[in-house]
Amino acid sequence: MEGRLPRLYVHEKFEKPLKWIVWTIATISFITIFIALDSYGLSVSIGLGLFALSFVFDRAIVKYTTFIVQPFPDFTIDYRQWYNVMTVSEPDHKKNANVVGFVYKDIEYGKKFFKYIRSWNFDIEDDKEKNIILSIVEETNGAFTFYIYASPYRKNLDKMFKAVAADNFIEKKKDGKVQEGLVMQMAYWHTIKYTDDKHMRDFLKNQPSNEKFMFVPTAKFDNGYGIDIESQIILYGYKYSKRQDLHKYSTENQLTEMAKKWKD
Repeated sequence: MEGRLPRLYVHEKFEKPLKWIVWTIATISFITIFIALDSYGLSVSIGLGLFALSFVFDRAIVKYTTFIVQPFPDFTIDYRQWYNVMTVSEPDHKKNANVVGFVYKDIEYGKKFFKYIRSWNFDIEDDKEKNIILSIVEETNGAFTFYIYASPYRKNLDKMFKAVAADNFIEKKKDGKVQEGLVMQMAYWHTIKYTDDKHMRDFLKNQPSNEKFMFVPTAKFDNGYGIDIESQIILYGYKYSKRQDLHKYSTENQLTEMAKKWKD
């Protein structure tokens, strides 16, 4: 609705058929007024009703689609590599940097993966703009699923859409049409096998969801865990939800449902 008048939104691929529909309805409505029906008032009412319908179609807003595709990794994704998550936290998170580490079988693979994740933040270590989303979902059985994906609200996307719209305006390619922006991007997730993990509970308790912490690739060695500090990303917050509290169409639920369909 625009004010009190209805507006119809139509994709540009239906623009020509729409013009024919408007012309046809307008013509029929005009003819109907003068057709001798049983009731002249009825014929006028039908004609005016059809004319009003043609008016709605004529005021339709035509949309065009701008589709932005996030670059794919330049290496083969091996889902077997990421098999666990490690957390280290202290109550004084400002004095001692708390850590979330994705545990890989091969630390070299972890370095590649984190380099790719960092590209979502323009290869910058410090993610003050929150271009990278780490989402932690607690499952009903007490396990945790970790999701990592680029923020759909990052500023560079808005700049890209505006640049395309400006170019179309200057070149008059989409005169009078409204842009509809779509994004295709990567997302990765993993559910840790064990439930009610104490270290994870401590992290959620000690680390505020809107404060910075270290996000690193790590691997388990004979003498403990080793991290690659050069691949670290400083995240300025994380998302935490319980599965039952998530909206049906949340990113996390949609990703999980897609995975189920792939398995089927």
